[in-house]
Amino acid sequence: MPEIGKIYEANIIDTTTAGAGVARIDGAVVFADKCAAGDECILRITEAKKNYFLASCEQIVTPSRKRIVNRCPYYARCGGCSLRHVSYKYEGKIKEKTIREALEKADVHDYKLNHIVMPSDERYRNKATFHFSKCGEVGYYENGTHNIIPLADTPCAIVPSEFSDIARFCTNIFGNDSPDSMTLRISTTGKIMIAFDGKRINKSFLSCVEKITDVFPSVCGIFSREKSSGDYISIFGDKYIKNDVCGIKYIVSPNSFFQINYSGAEAIFSQIEKMAGKEPVYNIFDLFCGTGTIGIFLANQHPEAKVIGIEINEAAVENAKMNAALNLTENVSFKRGDASEYAKICGDDSPDLTVIDPPRAGCSKKTIGALLNVMPKRIIYVSCNPFTLARDMKKLEEGGYKLIEATPVNMFPRSEHVETVCLMHIRN
Repeated sequence: MPEIGKIYEANIIDTTTAGAGVARIDGAVVFADKCAAGDECILRITEAKKNYFLASCEQIVTPSRKRIVNRCPYYARCGGCSLRHVSYKYEGKIKEKTIREALEKADVHDYKLNHIVMPSDERYRNKATFHFSKCGEVGYYENGTHNIIPLADTPCAIVPSEFSDIARFCTNIFGNDSPDSMTLRISTTGKIMIAFDGKRINKSFLSCVEKITDVFPSVCGIFSREKSSGDYISIFGDKYIKNDVCGIKYIVSPNSFFQINYSGAEAIFSQIEKMAGKEPVYNIFDLFCGTGTIGIFLANQHPEAKVIGIEINEAAVENAKMNAALNLTENVSFKRGDASEYAKICGDDSPDLTVIDPPRAGCSKKTIGALLNVMPKRIIYVSCNPFTLARDMKKLEEGGYKLIEATPVNMFPRSEHVETVCLMHIRN
């Protein structure tokens, strides 16, 4: 077995989505951060876990062909990206493999795994949160800590460069009287919304707001709240930003969920449209519907259908209703409720299609039970976590469904995360 503190030569045989290289040393599995399959390395064992060891990479003797030069100054400390040291093509292979292995481990087989859809990995995030230190520095949290990594002159590579410009400008005008954090969103038309957390609204703050809007004309709305649990108060400009995705218009408020990658969202919509098919459908349910993005899209694609969205968050439901009105979409409605109330809300309706887009934790047992009680003809499951996806796929297959196909979408390039769009039919 490897010894803690001891140095070993090792060949990296695999790479995880978390960016760790996998090696075998004296019969044990060893994970070394920021290594790539094909690297020949000098590793130092740093920690022993129950079934594996952790190691630091002391030297790369021979680099892998899958490795690239990292050009991000924050990568060594920031937890936002995990795969910036490997080629983008190889990142796609890693994520395809992760989904395949998760489903195999859950004993889900005999389906088609399509090639991963790979949107651009540059400046794709339309939302970012920057944190302020007590002395006014602004940046991201260091991985696994609340230590601030100050923003340098080089902007973060996955967010619009103007986000970094605005954040640095705020450190200059706020000084030691800074907020706790600021969240920026940018619309598909380039308009920017800023929401401050932990900032009292007073003359000094309003003066800073005026300076921000003078220097950055793209800022269309500014909000603030004193505590993260409170409601945002509109300080300046518009109360929403407006997005246009696949020809559908959406308004987004400061605390509403919206996909953080517009190109990725369009790719997901495209997969949903493909899996929904062109044959008529008459009853569609959209669980975890958020601000109504998928439900409104399907309602426009299938004008003959009645679409019902279900969402627990009241503010999101109100946004969804406003989005439906904005698009003059009359065949969709939204109800506030937990996804587990699906069977009750369905009533006598027999859904042709149900779309579920749960959080990373996946579906609760009650929600799976409700799906198996109603038994819609087809289910499209949109997942942001391969492992809870695999767990839920297995439960649905045990209840009478069959996974037909799965398409990964690299919604979060350079990070460990990946979306998957799956189609299930009732088993014959």
